[in-house]
Amino acid sequence: MRNFKLTFIFILALCTICLGCSCTGAANAWSPDTNQDNNPSGNNPGSTADGLKFLFIHHSTGEGFLYDGGMYDLLVDAGFDVHTRTYDDGWVGDNTDPEHWPTTFTSHFDDMMTWDLPAGERYNIIAFKSCFPASYIEDSAMLNEYRDYYNTVKSVVEQHPGTLFIPFTTPPLVPTYTEPSVAARAREFANWLTGPYDDGIDNLAAYDVFDVLAGDNSGSGDYNCLRYSYQYDQWDSHPNEAGCTAVANDFVDWLVSLGWGS
Repeated sequence: MRNFKLTFIFILALCTICLGCSCTGAANAWSPDTNQDNNPSGNNPGSTADGLKFLFIHHSTGEGFLYDGGMYDLLVDAGFDVHTRTYDDGWVGDNTDPEHWPTTFTSHFDDMMTWDLPAGERYNIIAFKSCFPASYIEDSAMLNEYRDYYNTVKSVVEQHPGTLFIPFTTPPLVPTYTEPSVAARAREFANWLTGPYDDGIDNLAAYDVFDVLAGDNSGSGDYNCLRYSYQYDQWDSHPNEAGCTAVANDFVDWLVSLGWGS
């Protein structure tokens, strides 16, 4: 991660000038454990969430999903009790890079589970996302580090079957700030996170925002990068309103289809 931080210092500076957008893509199907300690007894929300407490931990692209894309309102309309955690919301809100998640899920787990809730309550669903600089995966060693970080998270998730945990894949970069081999590793990480990573664990379901936002035509300049149609310009990896809206609609439909709490 040392090289990652050095490589992206100037990209991270650009993040401060545009706190906006992103999109998401559907991951693999998920079915809940009927014996979960945090699952509302006898609750069958069907097409709505029926008050399930939902927390989204994010930075700037997540802000775009929520408000430019309308994800916040869609979640509320579906019946979720929506909470968000981002910059200046304590350690958990300030630290969302892949290397931070093991610390969040160990040293700050109770804080994450109860933040902004009345005493005695805990979240039913927690979604968490790193920002687009995390898609600059320089080499195989860094990719393996990412897997180790998320495997640590998984070991904690398995101990708390009453809450559904949703890791987002990393949003893609514009072609200006990546290169084909690096972008391919970001796709490889997304495929791993939404594939073998969450297989067989009832309360873990990865959401593939990378796939929603990234170009899939190998002959195009935006292959494995932020789609041209979702870019503000060649310098900004925040998705535009069209990209944010695509993520918002896809994610909420996908989340409701999981049937958590039913």
